[in-house]
Amino acid sequence: MTIDQSKLFTIPRGDVFPIYVYLRDANDAPITLVGKSIILIVKKKLNDPDETATILKTVSSHTNAALGQSLINLTPTDTEVTDSGLFQAEFQVVAGTDPTTFERAFFQFKQDVV
Repeated sequence: MTIDQSKLFTIPRGDVFPIYVYLRDANDAPITLVGKSIILIVKKKLNDPDETATILKTVSSHTNAALGQSLINLTPTDTEVTDSGLFQAEFQVVAGTDPTTFERAFFQFKQDVV
């Protein structure tokens, strides 16, 4: 599998890790998040059940919903992943019960060096 390095998040274990989200359309105009949530799902394989996700975060309060800006804050508990393999991540926007995937990426968790 070839990994697009621009879509690889290397996260120090046990650290806070902010992910800034700026949703834009093909014409670079903001996509509103008013009344919508963002869901981040991180698991070994995308076809694994969501209930087995290593990280499952829902954000409903956005930095600037009208301008498509949000922040997904991973906590030390979220990032304390001891498996050193690659994880697949999916970012979704949900309006009501209808999720739409807007990005896929890879996560890896590394021992924090002090």
